[in-house]
Amino acid sequence: QQIESAEFKVNLESVNLKALIEELSAEFRQKWTENKGLILKNTYKLEKLSINSDRDILKQILAELLLNAGKYAEPETTVTLEVDSQIKQTGTSVIIKVANLGTGITPAEMPYIFQKFRRGTGVTDRAVPGTGLGLSLVKNLVEHIEGEISATSEPIAKNSSYLTCFTLLLPPTQPTPKQKLPSSK
Repeated sequence: QQIESAEFKVNLESVNLKALIEELSAEFRQKWTENKGLILKNTYKLEKLSINSDRDILKQILAELLLNAGKYAEPETTVTLEVDSQIKQTGTSVIIKVANLGTGITPAEMPYIFQKFRRGTGVTDRAVPGTGLGLSLVKNLVEHIEGEISATSEPIAKNSSYLTCFTLLLPPTQPTPKQKLPSSK
């Protein structure tokens, strides 16, 4: 409830994104290897990995996304976390994608995944434990740091699995010089 209130404070600071991701990854790799044989693969497509954000909020967002990916991934598969950038007129935004192969999100369920207590039928049918609060919390936290979150879930033709990807778009960190932007002619 505190997160949903206007009183929730965001503490902006310089965050070394790679260090934060590697710290979280170490925790998840150990759990996943022991429990499901999952592999976590991080890919960094950026040179500068320092951003201006709230470290604790960012850590909680990434932890929830990784927790979800691990929970719904098929055993012995790879969860990927990719960091990239997107240049806009307002500056350079960092994009973080967390993807897994496993229980998917149907097109009918997709519009509701960020609502409280909402859980997919595939999840409830398989008795995957959870409260249905994780993605709602993620959405609220992302909004507090002025980012955006979206998801895709595509069926894999060879089996009944889905490739599910959550994309976190962080707000621009610095203005981009106009001469570097693509021409709009």
